[in-house]
Amino acid sequence: MRGIVTIAMKHPLYGRYAYNLALSIKSADIKQQVAVIADEEGLRHLNPKQRMIFDHIIEPKSEKPLVNKFFLDRLTPFEETLFVDADMIFSPLADFNEFWRSMTTVEWTMAN
Repeated sequence: MRGIVTIAMKHPLYGRYAYNLALSIKSADIKQQVAVIADEEGLRHLNPKQRMIFDHIIEPKSEKPLVNKFFLDRLTPFEETLFVDADMIFSPLADFNEFWRSMTTVEWTMAN
């Protein structure tokens, strides 16, 4: 199973960012799985219906958002994971099938 993971912790704006990110992903591909690593403060401004945009809401391993990035391999519910910062957004024209196809021979990568 493949999916996209983001983090929303410590401030409700990160929850809003993660929600907008998830909406942009789902608008490009409704079947794309989205998970968020979040504490309650991060999701405080999202009502239960808005939280349903996420296929998985994951409890963080650490109270420090950055530290959770070190645990992505343990936190992700997916066999293949794309981590995206919450303040990003995808075009509705994004082709996730092509993205996943292009990454089939890559075991691990990171871009900054």
